Amino acid sequence: MMYFRKRCWLHLIGLLVLGMMCSTSYGQQNNVENPLLADPTIFVDKGVYYLYGTGGGRGDSEGFKVYTSTDQVSWKDEGFALKRGESYGTKGFWAPQVFKYKGRYYMAYTANENIAIAVSDNPAGPFKQQTLAPLKAPVKIIDPFVWIDPSEWYIFIM
Repeated sequence: MMYFRKRCWLHLIGLLVLGMMCSTSYGQQNNVENPLLADPTIFVDKGVYYLYGTGGGRGDSEGFKVYTSTDQVSWKDEGFALKRGESYGTKGFWAPQVFKYKGRYYMAYTANENIAIAVSDNPAGPFKQQTLAPLKAPVKIIDPFVWIDPSEWYIFIM
């Protein structure tokens, strides 16, 4: 009987500790220690790291969130850098890449299994398109990577 009581107390203490840990992390609305993203990409501008990626689940149908950090340990959720309805796509927002060209910021990304490019004046967004359209291609293409040579842009795709 004594063994059973000790075991119950140990389980109860474990549940209390677990509950405190969960409530602490839940209360941090904008600060995230380890954002979980697929296809992550980091862009650095003026000493600030900007983290973007595929959100997964419902997140990949809303657009791309952006997280900022100055130390790559503590991250702040800045909201959506690109939001459905402001740029091409209704679902499957995957594999963003952000780059700077001639003082403006561009996001190459996949949506609806096509590649699109949106523009912003700020690396945190909002990234938008004047005409909501993907790049023209004879087939569906995903996962862009942009390389800028001094004279040309190259886009690598899957």
